Amino acid sequence: MKNIEKIFALIISGIILFLSVFFFINEKKVFSENENRYLAKTPKYNFEALKSGRYMTQIENYLIDHFPLRDYMVSLKTNTYKIVGIREVNNIYLGSDGYLLEEFKELTNIDKIVSTINKLQEKLDFKLDVMLVPTSTDINSDKLPKYAINKSEKEEINKFYNLLNTNKINVYDSLYNNKDKYQLYYKLDHHWTSFGAYVAYLNYCEYKNITPITDYNIKEVSNSFYGTFYSKTNDYSLKADSINIFEVDNPDYTVVYEDKTVNSLYATEYLDKKDKYSYFLDNNHSLITITNNNLDNNQKILIIKDSYANSFVPFIVNNYKYVYVIDPRYYKSEISSFIKDNEISNVLFLYNVGTINNDLGIVSVK
Repeated sequence: MKNIEKIFALIISGIILFLSVFFFINEKKVFSENENRYLAKTPKYNFEALKSGRYMTQIENYLIDHFPLRDYMVSLKTNTYKIVGIREVNNIYLGSDGYLLEEFKELTNIDKIVSTINKLQEKLDFKLDVMLVPTSTDINSDKLPKYAINKSEKEEINKFYNLLNTNKINVYDSLYNNKDKYQLYYKLDHHWTSFGAYVAYLNYCEYKNITPITDYNIKEVSNSFYGTFYSKTNDYSLKADSINIFEVDNPDYTVVYEDKTVNSLYATEYLDKKDKYSYFLDNNHSLITITNNNLDNNQKILIIKDSYANSFVPFIVNNYKYVYVIDPRYYKSEISSFIKDNEISNVLFLYNVGTINNDLGIVSVK
């Protein structure tokens, strides 16, 4: 028995020694393509950071981010949890039918966000439109594990809307009623699909009393999309998502970014990367100006948004000749001045309810 204990102790010691040596000699990555984020940098020591506890937190984050074979360890953790019946890994629920779903919690910054939007409304002589989009977790709540805890997104959206002095566009019911007709959300990512964005587009057109475009060529551009939720679980048994786009005949767009001008709403280079959702509108930019050269109505719209809007814009560009897209996380000028200077009379706030609570950009809108 003692020999077995010694052997076991030697094996454990060997594993610890191997991982320790591997940690120090292994090249440290700056960016994780799998998680689509920058990894923690080596923390710099100073007494104040040590005294406040910030330094130890930074050390912990650094060790976690650069742990040897980290992605494989996350996969091992997920598979172990599944074997013993645990259906939540790294705050992601392992749902049925291959869905990964994130727990939604109560909006805690409603007052601050509403105040920001209402103040912008006060500066304008027309009504803003606000579209707060539910996430897959609520629309596909039937996919959640039985014990899953989830705050009602519909209740939170209604609470949010009741405080606004703007127009409020309800897309919840349309999405819920069409969830069995289309795959409205990616199974392995937090975004909605082009089908979800299309349902919301039809809802928007109905609310604004404009004629929607319904004649599209639906094209699959990728069948190997492993999104943000997949990166948190590394469940290799799951099937990748497909990405589809809705194209009109003979599109003619001029798309102006901060540093380039192109003629497409899509950045094909992202289809060869992990972050395939950035195929829509070339990821996130402070300001994008899109002109539909096939239209002569001279109508303008400004969309103030998070990344959910990136797959919504390809629909709305067929109704407005000029579409301006601002991401307030990166845009630092006064949005109210931009609206007046460009004589814009249609403004849509488009956010998903899962991220608006922690969006640091929206509260800087003015």
